Amino acid sequence: MKSSHKIALTFSIPLLLFCVIFFVVMLGVTRDQLVGVTEEPPVSMSHTDSEIPLSPSDPFWTDVDPTSIHLWPQNARVPYGTEERDIVVRGVYNDREIAFLFEFDDETENRDGPTNRDACAVFFGPTSSPATAQMMAHGATGNIWHWVADQDAESRLSGGDSTFAVLELFATGPGTQTPLERQTVAGRGEFRDGTWYVVMKRSLESLQNDGIDLVGGPDVFVAFSVWDGAKAEALARKSISIMTTLVFERN
Repeated sequence: MKSSHKIALTFSIPLLLFCVIFFVVMLGVTRDQLVGVTEEPPVSMSHTDSEIPLSPSDPFWTDVDPTSIHLWPQNARVPYGTEERDIVVRGVYNDREIAFLFEFDDETENRDGPTNRDACAVFFGPTSSPATAQMMAHGATGNIWHWVADQDAESRLSGGDSTFAVLELFATGPGTQTPLERQTVAGRGEFRDGTWYVVMKRSLESLQNDGIDLVGGPDVFVAFSVWDGAKAEALARKSISIMTTLVFERN
């Protein structure tokens, strides 16, 4: 009996040491990745008096100033992300609606199996929430607009610009995403020459409980994320940006 306890102790002590070392290393990696990148410049939202088109290829978007956003591997929870990447975001609003055009490189167009689906998302959270630098890390409260390529394909086949292309969610931290009662975000994605172009738009007012009004900032946090389906990215395995604020410009 004593010998079995000795054997168990012999194996448990190295295992415990390994876990401690692993935790320390991962904590160091996480801190290193966030050092110096916790103060991203704000994302400017251009104002327009025009209607905002849902089509990513509409000439309207060439007049909207682009913002370059750097994404980091998600490292707040397992499974961690694997890649750094850059995306371009164009934000615009009028007196009724707000919209974003995402542009991000992707070697393959993945709308359905056998790989995961390509996707992108934008997170909105009040600056009063206990948000940290990473998108959805440790108690951040807010809304998510989540565009997924296969849902976009289904909505287009069924007759056009459906809100089913974008899932509107409420979240209070990692793994807590819940669909809002009404789905009010419209979206459309186009894949051209190795680049995704995705438009998501919604009314400035949320019009429902747990929705965030996007009127008259900068009192809103914003962050962005991208999934590459060909690289088995899904759920927490993604690339994310650092939290920053929206700035609503006027003409």
